[in-house]
Amino acid sequence: MINLLFALAMEPTILINEIAWMGDTENWRNEWVELYNQDQSPININGWVLLIDDTKTLLSGTIQSKSFLVVHKDKLKGNLKNTGNRLTLLDSSNNIIGEQNFSSGWPAGDNETKRTMERSENGWQTSFLINGTPGKENSFIEAKEAILSDIEISRDDEKNLSFFLKVFLLGIFASSLATVFILYLNLRPKKYNIKN
Repeated sequence: MINLLFALAMEPTILINEIAWMGDTENWRNEWVELYNQDQSPININGWVLLIDDTKTLLSGTIQSKSFLVVHKDKLKGNLKNTGNRLTLLDSSNNIIGEQNFSSGWPAGDNETKRTMERSENGWQTSFLINGTPGKENSFIEAKEAILSDIEISRDDEKNLSFFLKVFLLGIFASSLATVFILYLNLRPKKYNIKN
């Protein structure tokens, strides 16, 4: 019983990660499903099955650690309908590795702009990029890294700005002192030597 609960609590090692249910800008038939191995080790998926509703797509090969497998339309059995599907990933022993029921409609993705549906930290979202990111990190991760990079650049700029501002103010202060000194020299009472 404890082992069963532990198994249920474990997050699946292979995720259904991104879905181009709308195709791409070249052809609406260019549908694909991306799997992601989040485990630290390679996983052999020979004999695994991807179900689109009840239609089976037999999988094969090995997905390396932290890597992707894109199942393109030419190998994908069944159709990804614009109205939604149920996707189930089974291992070679018919254990359910992952299941996503979108039969009532896709929660993300855009058919007009051909932006895919991708996993995010909070579930599913529409990709920031047209045609998605097949075989690569999802767009929200790229965007997050870009934002963090901009923040680091901004911090450096802030340091530089602070330094130049201090130099500028010091220059103004020094210039002001020089101006005050010159005014003092010009305005101070002059002494005249009077010859008898």
